[in-house]
Amino acid sequence: MKERMPPNQRFSKALIPLHIESPIPSLPLGAWTLKVEGLIETPVLWTLPQLKSAFDELLVGDFHCVTGWSAFDLRMGGLTFARLLELVQPKPEALHVLFQAEGLYSTNLPLDYLRKEPAIISWKLNGSPIPPSNGGPLRFFVPGKYAYKAIKWLRVIRFLAEEMLGYWETRGYSNSADPWKEERYD
Repeated sequence: MKERMPPNQRFSKALIPLHIESPIPSLPLGAWTLKVEGLIETPVLWTLPQLKSAFDELLVGDFHCVTGWSAFDLRMGGLTFARLLELVQPKPEALHVLFQAEGLYSTNLPLDYLRKEPAIISWKLNGSPIPPSNGGPLRFFVPGKYAYKAIKWLRVIRFLAEEMLGYWETRGYSNSADPWKEERYD
């Protein structure tokens, strides 16, 4: 287990729900949508039922919270980011991706990173719907980063030419968020 555990993390058997500023959304599942927009050839707007009926991919990965705990082998089901890139076709000038949640939260990642590393837009956690307390109905999951990059309650994905920092990044959290380098705060 030590080979998989980043420095100064401890093992957790499950995701620990953490909410600081934003309440858990109460939007009915039938009204939940995901908009993909910005510098792409094919913008899309999916309802949650459309996503669930069209995609059923799996990403197994580890989850590392900036507060110091890690959960291993989470089975996240949904739409892989690699597949999303094939569908929306980012334009050459797209260099960054901004993820926006229902409520206050947003986060960002370089498109180059997302082209190389596994990530998934997920609605299933270990075979069941993601509970709202853990970011359901729709959560972004990126195992190679601290969990504040794995935004809960995902509503919009925007492809941008310029970097736009997210909620936690503008409050002093590391923009790179590498758990192996302990890049927790800037």
